[in-house]
Amino acid sequence: MTASARREAIAARFARAADRYDDHADVQRHAASTLAARIAALHLPPRPRILEIGCGTGLLTAALAARIPVADWTITDVAPDMIAATQRAVTDGRIRMSGAVRYACMDGEHPDASHLKRYDLVCSSLAVQWFDDIEAGLQRLAGCLAPGGALAISTLTANTFEEWRDAHRHFDLRAATPDYPAADTLARVLPGHAGGITIDPQRVRFSDGLAFVRSLKGIGATLPREGAQALRPLDFRRVLSRFTDEGAMVTYEIAYGLWLRTEGAS
Repeated sequence: MTASARREAIAARFARAADRYDDHADVQRHAASTLAARIAALHLPPRPRILEIGCGTGLLTAALAARIPVADWTITDVAPDMIAATQRAVTDGRIRMSGAVRYACMDGEHPDASHLKRYDLVCSSLAVQWFDDIEAGLQRLAGCLAPGGALAISTLTANTFEEWRDAHRHFDLRAATPDYPAADTLARVLPGHAGGITIDPQRVRFSDGLAFVRSLKGIGATLPREGAQALRPLDFRRVLSRFTDEGAMVTYEIAYGLWLRTEGAS
């Protein structure tokens, strides 16, 4: 699958999940709230220029709007249905924003030149793990920062879903879940910028293996890693049973990255 076809497939899956996303998004809500609290501790200008990547249904948008009195917002997502969901939440008052608000359908991994050196804050919660090349993508997003600006993200890292992977390995199988970046790789992604990452593992128990799979489908996070082969029905049932018997517990290893564009950073 080409990179553009993969982005279209990701957008399509999230678009189909837009109406039910919030019902399955407890981890996503936690990550958005935690990231927003960290952003609120920054010394931003009185009316910051903010670019959000991967707004989804507006979880981070809402958490930030509750903490930042007024801003110039550019809210983006690769899936038009997700942008529409956030826009509806703003229109009907579920998200209360002050300042100018602009919405755009955009591939956050490849912002165009109009975004260069423009923003006081570029932020994204649990979206950049879908980039084809997260290192290059984060470097491009850092290039959108004005001098003194901040890049703030949450993303998933390598130990995410380890219990699910273990259930596959027990039968000499490989899970189709994406290969997330190692935390130490992310820590080195922006040389010349002040800051780094912290790790916050969240462990979630499901009623059984099928409930875990349905939770991923509920938020649209179903595109398999490149080259993954679908399991035979018998193997899928064996993995579900093993995962359930082991406690149906799964780890979301969330990394929070916060970097400041220092003077002279490229």
